[in-house]
Amino acid sequence: MENNRVQKIIAILLTVVFLAALVSFGLYGLLTNTENIRLSIGFSRAITYLTNKVNPGFFEMTTARINSLQTALGDSILFKSELGDLNAAYQRMLGKDIISAGSEDMYIFPDGQIAALTTRTTLAAEAEEVNALIEALGDTPKFFSFVTPQIYDGGSAFPEGVDAIDTGDVLAEEVLGIVGESGIRTLDSRTFFADYDYSVDDIFLSTDMHWTNLAALLVARRYAETLNEVADLGLDSDLLAVENFTVESHPQLFLGEYGQALGKGISGLDDIDLYIPNFETSLSRYTNVKFDIEESAEGDYDAAIIRRGTLEPAAKGENVVAYSACGLIEKLEVIDNHSEDCADCTVLIFRDSYTAPVGNFLSLLCRRVVMVDPRRADKPMMDYVAEYNPDAVIISFSRQLMEDHRYTLN
Repeated sequence: MENNRVQKIIAILLTVVFLAALVSFGLYGLLTNTENIRLSIGFSRAITYLTNKVNPGFFEMTTARINSLQTALGDSILFKSELGDLNAAYQRMLGKDIISAGSEDMYIFPDGQIAALTTRTTLAAEAEEVNALIEALGDTPKFFSFVTPQIYDGGSAFPEGVDAIDTGDVLAEEVLGIVGESGIRTLDSRTFFADYDYSVDDIFLSTDMHWTNLAALLVARRYAETLNEVADLGLDSDLLAVENFTVESHPQLFLGEYGQALGKGISGLDDIDLYIPNFETSLSRYTNVKFDIEESAEGDYDAAIIRRGTLEPAAKGENVVAYSACGLIEKLEVIDNHSEDCADCTVLIFRDSYTAPVGNFLSLLCRRVVMVDPRRADKPMMDYVAEYNPDAVIISFSRQLMEDHRYTLN
């Protein structure tokens, strides 16, 4: 009884200290960053929050300005990162497995894996938008893949109690059901890894929502097999067998989005393991990152695909970009395969960051792979279809992409 009373007193004192620090640092940041906050509502800052950057309407522009202002206000808080770490550590000290970090609630599994919980009740409108794109694609061979950040074995990925909060499985069933009504072949990522003898840590990064490079390789083989089924492209999916790749390890390098929100003390750091083909390759890559910032590279898979600069230890703090060594949310990426024995076909992928490394691996099998992230696209998706005339189309969307919905498909 006495111990409980002492714990409550300590918790109250820590809460008072934390709130006082938050208010003080917030006011200090506001008073010393007034010019940056004022500039945040200008068009040049707000444009990054626009889906339609060409001719935005009044309400869309107003919303973008508000979002930009909110970001500037948050960034102005003194010791923002340290306060976030302190908040997470405080909640962890109280024995909480579900930790509130900013606008997200995160669950920490006993093995240290971290997952963001969702409470969205529906993605029906977003799924219907996908169906409109599917209808516009007409007879073009295609399939839809719904990517969700958990493994599904016929039950919830979360323990009892937490599963009553998270609606991820409900959303997955809804989206796959609605999109499936179009007649398109659908894939459910929750089932992708059930037949492999890999641990959860082999498949998911611990400090981030994304798949590991190994998981991306496994998914690429699954996509290749599905492309052969829906389009008869003759892709040599066996080339993507794990034994055909050499593992390059970068231990304890990466602090992902979840780790940044909770603090390294809680999340630890992720290893980044890259899977490099041990067979001869010849590729060229053109990337339009955003706002016509362009990159190009050519050579073998390593030279053409891997962004080596992202794998360097950070000069200060932790490396928070290593996942993007294989791509992230590029506006447009075109990878050409110059080897003689790849399938002579073009595959167009509408995707987000989960599928960026998947597309890289698929480029080992196809003459050309074109990837478009709709969040940065500046024209309708069907314009890319007309431009690249693909032999097949993959629509690979994550739940987070559809929840945030910062894109226009049609």
